[in-house]
Amino acid sequence: MAGKPNIDALFFLGRRVERLFLGGILLVVLCFVEAYLTTANKQFLEDHSVSTIAGLLKRLESEESRLADLFQAKSELNTSPVPNNAKTRQKEITVDQTRKLLGLPPRPFPNSPEVSPKITTYKEALEQIVNELGEKHLAHRLDFARYVDSTKQPNELILSLRQQLKTLEDAPTTVWGIQTPRILQVQYAGLDYKFPFGFLSSAVAIALAPLIVGWLGALYMTRQRELVMIANLEDYKLAFPHVLNALPVNFKIHRELQLIKSRKDEIKNSKINRTIHKICRTFVILLFTLPLLLGFIYSLVQLWEEESSLVSSLFYVAGLMVFVMTLQAIYLVLQEWIVLSKKQFYE
Repeated sequence: MAGKPNIDALFFLGRRVERLFLGGILLVVLCFVEAYLTTANKQFLEDHSVSTIAGLLKRLESEESRLADLFQAKSELNTSPVPNNAKTRQKEITVDQTRKLLGLPPRPFPNSPEVSPKITTYKEALEQIVNELGEKHLAHRLDFARYVDSTKQPNELILSLRQQLKTLEDAPTTVWGIQTPRILQVQYAGLDYKFPFGFLSSAVAIALAPLIVGWLGALYMTRQRELVMIANLEDYKLAFPHVLNALPVNFKIHRELQLIKSRKDEIKNSKINRTIHKICRTFVILLFTLPLLLGFIYSLVQLWEEESSLVSSLFYVAGLMVFVMTLQAIYLVLQEWIVLSKKQFYE
């Protein structure tokens, strides 16, 4: 018969909606993980001790040979004897006074020492490095300075910084009450792979965007087809009994009670019944879509604050994705209110 719903297709669509909800639970968990990763990344970046030591260590390693030469020159200068030229200088002064009394011009000094250019000392070189790093990180200049000791050789400074960096990287911190390492380490094929939280949070966010858009689109189209078929049903029991198929049904006992009521009251009660079920279905949809949207937006905001270099490209795409997700969520809710707006089942 034309227009009769295909029960097999209706059952298939219901099962598909149910499986999509199971997949939605996994997506919600992934959004929670992404929010956790971005929060951990922001917390680690706000603790500037690791980045300070790493930046200073990299600079000292690149200039280790020059600093070693300056430190050696400093040691030789401190140990070399100071020449005693007091007698020579006194003799020169006596000769000059004699020539002046005789009316002769002053004696020329062909061998007088010339002013030598200023030579940078080891301490000044270290201070220069601190100042240059501080110009890039003005708020951390004092942090750089406290790790520099001009009494130590460059190799000693580098060794000390490496030990401090390893100690800080191995020390876990607390994020949302969870003990979290600064860097996640994975061993594979005898090699250690280290993944910073900044890379992980960005990678998960990039993967989540198409997954959420695809899931919302699949749910919208599947649910739309199911709603159209349900709207043509006479028996509500033919619909697959998943959580979204909370349909307005007027049971026999309710109809008997309504016999003593006016027709106007019966229409009013049916309208209230349909509205309550629409609200319940909307609540179920928001239970999935809101955590996805809010978790993804929260992660984007955290990444936006910390990864400013990505603003020119990926964040514009992510903003477009958020706009598409929002439209999909709105359409999901609207079709629950429109397609079955006047549908009432009876038992």
